[in-house]
Amino acid sequence: MHLSPLFMENPALKSILALWGTFVRTQETSARIPRPPHRRRLPRPILIMNRHLNLALLICDTPLPAVKDAHGSYLDIFQTHLQKSLKSALGSKGQPTDSVQFTLDGYDVVQQVYPEEAKLEMYDGIVLTGSAASAYAPLPWIQPLLEFVARVIKNYPRIKVLGICFGHQIIARALGGQCVPNEKGWEVGVFDVQLNKLGKELFGCSNLRIHQMHRDHVPDTHTPAGFEIIGTTPACANQGMVLRYPGTSGKINYEDVHVFTVQGHPEFHESIVSKVVDARELNGVMSPAVVADGRRRAPLAHDGIPVIGKVMWAILGVD
Repeated sequence: MHLSPLFMENPALKSILALWGTFVRTQETSARIPRPPHRRRLPRPILIMNRHLNLALLICDTPLPAVKDAHGSYLDIFQTHLQKSLKSALGSKGQPTDSVQFTLDGYDVVQQVYPEEAKLEMYDGIVLTGSAASAYAPLPWIQPLLEFVARVIKNYPRIKVLGICFGHQIIARALGGQCVPNEKGWEVGVFDVQLNKLGKELFGCSNLRIHQMHRDHVPDTHTPAGFEIIGTTPACANQGMVLRYPGTSGKINYEDVHVFTVQGHPEFHESIVSKVVDARELNGVMSPAVVADGRRRAPLAHDGIPVIGKVMWAILGVD
């Protein structure tokens, strides 16, 4: 194209031509520079936040001397069970076993020692232990325990409450249920608990194997209002209960559970049960037939840590 000199003297046209030349040179240079390969966007790292839970253990008895010598106090026994259960629960989900920590404070309720009100508010969960005492016995510490449990469940709904054996029976009584001697007698050692629909949803299996050590029970006809039974054995129709938070129904979720109990002892194992059976044989509390059956059942496999302990932690919020 030929442009006249007069046309080329136009300042505006000269600016346009200069810009066009710069653009053309830039494009030619860019074409000669190889483009970097496509970079795959890397996923963001997953940050695992450490958690710490505060738990209170309401200690309702002292272990027999042989049990205490071998395994420590009930605080020691529950500390061990909870620690092993937590490690199992975290490991089964592929989480670091130290990603959740807990503190377990013991309170001797037989001596009527309880958490102070200011400290009570900091607890994530309260666990009631077993006891050789009967939940209906006219002992001076039973009524204060019933009143404390009822008050915590009513006034501190954020706190999860878990009851083991005697603790299961105390919770039932505290909220309007009954505990009575079982006319069918003792359950000692590992028994299969047949789970109902609710129990199967909770544990993810059809039956539980759990150590038993009881002659009292909460009749299925006298459970507290709002509580749901989770399973049965031939001798005991109420092997545990849950109380959901108001407004929750249908298939159960762990966060829906406010109170959880079991009639058996997930924290027990063969050594503890065998020592208790030996002692109760000597003092005549158990008949020879019960002793023999208890010794036969004591070494059987049980679900205290991998199943029941895992669910306890899930209810406490580790799921």
